[in-house]
Amino acid sequence: MRRVGKSTAVKYILQRVAHSNYLYLDCERIEIRVLFNGANYEDIKDELGLMGLDFSKSAVIALDEIQLVENLPSVIKYLYDTYDINIDKEISQQTKLYFADTGILNILAGEQLSSGQIFENAIAIQLKNQGKIQYYQKKTGQGIDFILNGDTALEVKETPIQQDKQTLEQRTLAIDINKYFVVGRKHSNNGFSDFIWGGNIF
Repeated sequence: MRRVGKSTAVKYILQRVAHSNYLYLDCERIEIRVLFNGANYEDIKDELGLMGLDFSKSAVIALDEIQLVENLPSVIKYLYDTYDINIDKEISQQTKLYFADTGILNILAGEQLSSGQIFENAIAIQLKNQGKIQYYQKKTGQGIDFILNGDTALEVKETPIQQDKQTLEQRTLAIDINKYFVVGRKHSNNGFSDFIWGGNIF
């Protein structure tokens, strides 16, 4: 069986996500490297607009071979900081990507994913038929793993502790959500048990 490269996998995924505002850019192409090495970041943004990216709404940029562009992290940070509006104050409408088959996920990601990330993916599989799934995240990185149907918050931890539930409670209060649950895989040594077992959450 022929192995599928990461570039092919990324293109395949992009074509199937529920998002029409995206670009796939291969940094092996000289014109892409020249673009991102430019000094004027607004000119870079305008060029991406000419390629079809609409900065007035949420956008996805998939970049391949990023190690070839030294200036790329600075450009991406500028675009994110400048055009990502009000993310601190609302449940994100943008899609998180999960695999419906954790076996395929393991093959594609190899050792790049932790057991916690694989566990979160398994929870997403259980939630996908229960309604609308969103997530909440602030620019600081603080967030909630899943918001189900707009009124239920779920935080996924392999080995949850009391502090995880307290943190989740604080974050849900900040966005006016009253139903919240910690989802766990196994008990911690301190005996915390106030969580839903992730093997069968519904």
